[in-house]
Amino acid sequence: MSNRTFVIGVGMTKFEKPGTKDGDYPDWAKEAGEKALGDAGISVKVLFGQYGAQRDAEMFASLAVVNLHQTDDTTLFEPIRCFYPLINRIPVISEAVGADQTAEPYRDSVCFLDGGDFVEAVVDLYRHPDESVRELHERTLQFQKTSAVVAISAAVEGFVESIS
Repeated sequence: MSNRTFVIGVGMTKFEKPGTKDGDYPDWAKEAGEKALGDAGISVKVLFGQYGAQRDAEMFASLAVVNLHQTDDTTLFEPIRCFYPLINRIPVISEAVGADQTAEPYRDSVCFLDGGDFVEAVVDLYRHPDESVRELHERTLQFQKTSAVVAISAAVEGFVESIS
């Protein structure tokens, strides 16, 4: 018997055509992913539009920050979203971004999960907490060794390009 586990959200997020309810495919995929992680026992809290002490309290109480794409373009890396947690030594787990050059200064610091099933990859990290926590913290320490000027420049440049 296989020891592989699949987390699927069948029936949890109703499939509909855009325009028939609020949101679109990326929103519904995010909803399904959050529910699948929840079913696997992983607490997920979406922080959107929260800043300052409220955001910091949530982040510092977390094992890691998960960086998910807000658009259909899953090859785009948004460094500005990863920079703040990393400078505060909070690990970042992100979808793979392919060859996006803005991700280069972060390759050793962010835990980019390659492969087709992001939810399964996150669940796998939680299955091996001792190894995962050690690896995630080693990555944040790696970020501390990088040049702040290079990292800040890359974050700002990537953000400006993403909104252009």
